[in-house]
Amino acid sequence: MGLYPEFPSDLKELKQKSIETIEKNKKKIKKLLKQENKSFQSFVLPFLELDDELAFYTQPIFHLNGVKNSKKTQKCVKEILPILTDYETELSQNEELYEALKSVYENEKNSLTKEQKTALEQQIQEFELEGVGLDDAKKQRIKEINEELSRYQNDFSQNVLDDTNAFEMIVDESAVSEMPEFEKNSAKVEKDGKVAYRFTLQGPSYIAYMTYGSDRAKREELYKAYVTRGDKNGELITKILSLRDEKAKLLGFDSFASYSLATKMASSHDEVLEFLLSLAAKSKPAAQKEIEDLKAFAAKEGVGDLQSYDTAYFSEKLRREAFEIDEEYFKQYFELNSVVSGMFEFLNKMFGIEFKQVKADVWDKSAMAFDLYEYNRPIGRLYMDLCARKDKKGGAWMDNWINAHIDKDGKPVLPVAFIVCNFPKATKKEPALLRHYDIETLFHEMGHALHHLLAKNAVSSVSGVNGVMWDVVEFPSQFLENFAYEKEVLKLFSYHYKTKEPLKDEDMDRLKAARNFQSAMAMLRQLEFGIFDMKIHRDAKNEAHADEILKEVRKEVAVIHPPEYNKFQNSFTHIFSGGYAAGYYSYKWAEVLSADAFFAFTNSDGALDYSLGRKIRDTVFAKGGGEDMRDIYREFMGRDADASALLKLSGII
Repeated sequence: MGLYPEFPSDLKELKQKSIETIEKNKKKIKKLLKQENKSFQSFVLPFLELDDELAFYTQPIFHLNGVKNSKKTQKCVKEILPILTDYETELSQNEELYEALKSVYENEKNSLTKEQKTALEQQIQEFELEGVGLDDAKKQRIKEINEELSRYQNDFSQNVLDDTNAFEMIVDESAVSEMPEFEKNSAKVEKDGKVAYRFTLQGPSYIAYMTYGSDRAKREELYKAYVTRGDKNGELITKILSLRDEKAKLLGFDSFASYSLATKMASSHDEVLEFLLSLAAKSKPAAQKEIEDLKAFAAKEGVGDLQSYDTAYFSEKLRREAFEIDEEYFKQYFELNSVVSGMFEFLNKMFGIEFKQVKADVWDKSAMAFDLYEYNRPIGRLYMDLCARKDKKGGAWMDNWINAHIDKDGKPVLPVAFIVCNFPKATKKEPALLRHYDIETLFHEMGHALHHLLAKNAVSSVSGVNGVMWDVVEFPSQFLENFAYEKEVLKLFSYHYKTKEPLKDEDMDRLKAARNFQSAMAMLRQLEFGIFDMKIHRDAKNEAHADEILKEVRKEVAVIHPPEYNKFQNSFTHIFSGGYAAGYYSYKWAEVLSADAFFAFTNSDGALDYSLGRKIRDTVFAKGGGEDMRDIYREFMGRDADASALLKLSGII
């Protein structure tokens, strides 16, 4: 097999292997439980490895459903989900296994390494959070809830993707009169023998028209289609909220919010809401000034009643006027392959690592594989799938396939991760050219990937991103994205794709100066999501109540209010089908750490200081979930994080 296994794409075989592995795992657990003198090495470690053996086959199924979505992948996921959920629930409610883990903990807690102790404590907590101590009737109900939730959450995500792919808007030349040539060329189609332009709800296409579309009615048409995606999901929201609440109550929590926070750094939903509302109060005056400036600008342009579907369009115009920022101009200097190559060069300076592209089995011809080296020694593999396709789910994400660890035979296992994005793809006339926001996204996902790939953990369950408290898991990714604005980094890849001329220093200065344009409005938008998420998981049990809460949150936080038809919650996949339920606040929670850490790398003259690169790698990036991030951060910085750093980085104070 070599250092890395080839990526498997045969769904039928993956499903069969998954089922076979589940049955093998059950037999192995029975055998492990028969051990007389159980220890971490003889019992816990082999038990934890069972997850890796199963994930080897299940992770590719879910990955393929995200990057090559089809009726076949959907069918495979629907078939494997209940089997997988049933196995995981049965496992987590196995009292004999739970008692065995507790026994090992009590016997060896004083001799375990910090990482081993953390891994064992997390395993014991997982059992308790799945109702291991409940009576048989309640255990059965937890099992039913888990199965229903896995099905409903998958349906939620699929409904959003189906609605995204079902819509298109065809316009003529007059509706794209202000659109940059690259965006026009990407949208150009032939309709009834004439040139027309096609826009969809896929990220690059949607953003292009909302930003540059000169026809206001068409902007609203596209916006309305986007914010009403998932119209079938209202009923699913009620089911998901109700089931989550029921599960939390069965386990002795007052709400799903409290249940979710049991594994996070924040101690309570009150602490989270206080944190979010405090940021909102400090940001709102600046945001009100920003929206008033935007309204005044729009009025000068002939629109006196600024609406949600106007904000991106007029914001781009105002930004261009204020900072002389032309996205089309900058995109010519951000060719995808050049950006990737330059990012790798930056990471070499920061962490002393090297990426080398390799030939490997991939799921699409546009996907790429890279092996990661340290001192010419291989330490991991990264797959990247960066451009939008119709069969790919929207957004951007990192996922892990194989975790770095030392197996039960004492052999090192090297990690493997995926980065998936939805950037504009190349056309016949031009290569893939990125907005600066795309570059920021790439750096963000690379931060997640490196958090996994640079792991030096011996125990798989706390290796890389595994076992990291959810409200700090965004810290490494947010930290890295800050460097995408630094001149030293931009110079590594900012070359005109035709002439190869470098981007001028003054252009880089303008790009950085424009970074905090409308930053307070952006801050409030994220805070709105976080407050809504926490409140509905504390209080709401149905769609109607969630809708009421959203309106209340907007009254308190928002400076621009969307139209009544806006149902963004119906496509809020982060919390209704992703892992961010009662955890969306973590973006801002972790951003305090990332902003504070970033400032440690900047000198008073604006230059970057890479001398801390090795230290942050050996602490934050290398220790994964093996230690409490609070302790890791103190080891890196020598103190707790300064909460004002986030507002400072955002230019709000």
